[in-house]
Amino acid sequence: LQEAARLLKGRRVAKGVDLQVWTTLAIKGLADHNGFTAVIEEAGGRLYSGSCPVTINSDYLSKYRGVVFDSLKQSGSARLYVTGPVYYGSTAAAVDAATTGEWREAFRWRG
Repeated sequence: LQEAARLLKGRRVAKGVDLQVWTTLAIKGLADHNGFTAVIEEAGGRLYSGSCPVTINSDYLSKYRGVVFDSLKQSGSARLYVTGPVYYGSTAAAVDAATTGEWREAFRWRG
């Protein structure tokens, strides 16, 4: 969360993009205390805890045209529910996609 907040500071989430950052309740408390939540929200994002987008229900993810994750587990699981593309890359790539409103192939992890 610290990295996401650092990358988002002074930037805005692109119009039409729903930036959601998911974490545990304990980590959210630390993010709130350290100001990371405020930075994410000032940029137009939201910080969620207590669940994850893949386990809520299939209707939740199916409403999005495409999604970006910096978690391999989440990106793999989301493919079951998302009708559009599911992208996986670094936190920096996810933030760039959220602030530009587009995914660029150059963002992909390279192995």
